[in-house]
Amino acid sequence: MKILAFSDLHRDATAAQGVVRRAAEADVIVLAGDLATKRVGLEAMVEVLSSIVTPTVIVPGNSESDLELDAACTGWHAARALHGNGTEIDGVPFWGLGGAVPVTPFGSWSFDLDESDAAELLAGCPEGAVLVSHSPPLGYADADAGGRQLGSRAVLEAARRARPRLVICGHIHASWGQQVRLGETLVVNAGPQGVALEVCAAECGQYQEVATIQPPGLDTLVDADGNRGGGGVAVALDVVVDLVVPESQSSCHHLVDAQVGLVGDQQIDVIGLQPVLGQ
Repeated sequence: MKILAFSDLHRDATAAQGVVRRAAEADVIVLAGDLATKRVGLEAMVEVLSSIVTPTVIVPGNSESDLELDAACTGWHAARALHGNGTEIDGVPFWGLGGAVPVTPFGSWSFDLDESDAAELLAGCPEGAVLVSHSPPLGYADADAGGRQLGSRAVLEAARRARPRLVICGHIHASWGQQVRLGETLVVNAGPQGVALEVCAAECGQYQEVATIQPPGLDTLVDADGNRGGGGVAVALDVVVDLVVPESQSSCHHLVDAQVGLVGDQQIDVIGLQPVLGQ
């Protein structure tokens, strides 16, 4: 399954049009909240996005509430607005949590949840799902410009319990594009530029991971524990890379223990692969 994930479009019509143009590339679109800005502009953004026919999982950010998002998405048949509930697409379960967790200092316009309420809404997240949460888990892709970790403990605990295939989040702008490991789970702060991800369908096993590569000439990224390379830490850059592996190194269209791939005519190392690429 190919997933295109975005967050924090914040009334940017050009960014929304970019999502529409790219939607046909994916099996699922994920929008991890904050289409609006301070409760303004949600309907106009949904009007642009509603031409998407690809199944779209969307959660509210703190700039729009769950009720506002539900109302705005009426008539957008591809959209599945989630907040404390889930859906299944082509055998892959998704669970959604919107709002800012914990409560922000922003005041009455911000759609916020305390950790206790968030934990209740996350209790039903099934094991091995794709968890879409506007707020990142505490300590993972959640640092502001000053280095403060502003994520949610409830999201962290849910990820440790349910071991989702992915956590797709946003909210903390300074961490847009970051991808870090939380145990077996890849945490992605998607941001408005978006990120392309790929996961296996359910029948291929429970904890497949996103394929991650290290193009030549780039510094190896590190995970949240300071481990370099490996572990599935992905590269989030404004480049497009086509990964090709020999048929002898693949199994039912999924990479298994591949050692090298090709970027154009250049050979590159492939980092930390499990059975990873979906159909």
